[in-house]
Amino acid sequence: LALCVCPHLKPMHASNPAGGPMKYITYGMLKEVNEKQSMLSGHYVKITYQDDECNADKSQELLISQLIENANRYVAFGVTSCSGTAMETSKVTVQFQMPHMGWAPSSVDLSDMQTHRNFFRTRVADAGGNLCWIKIAHLAGWTIFFVFQIYIC
Repeated sequence: LALCVCPHLKPMHASNPAGGPMKYITYGMLKEVNEKQSMLSGHYVKITYQDDECNADKSQELLISQLIENANRYVAFGVTSCSGTAMETSKVTVQFQMPHMGWAPSSVDLSDMQTHRNFFRTRVADAGGNLCWIKIAHLAGWTIFFVFQIYIC
């Protein structure tokens, strides 16, 4: 069973109305994974959802409370929250030797495999994005340009 601590699980969360679609897509992928997996015959993957409201302290509190309440239940930790929550919760998951996965955390600090050795991301770190813009500028012949990034978290 995977524990998924996600922001914005409420369908119309104040900062992001994506909660409903995020859960719907996850259920679809989970169904596909369970139909096609052959490694653990007779077993299936389930997910427990918790809404951390994109708050690192709350995310860590939810993770620890679930690990205490259900000590033998979880084998992985999925997080779709920002980098700050991933950095906090990775301090816990590394102690439990749980895979820790996330699509939203983009901080280059999470690439430090000594500190975050069980963290896996599914997106390019911010530093990779910077390299991309540098190459675009070079190809376009630009000598000055600005990139504005807005983060909500």
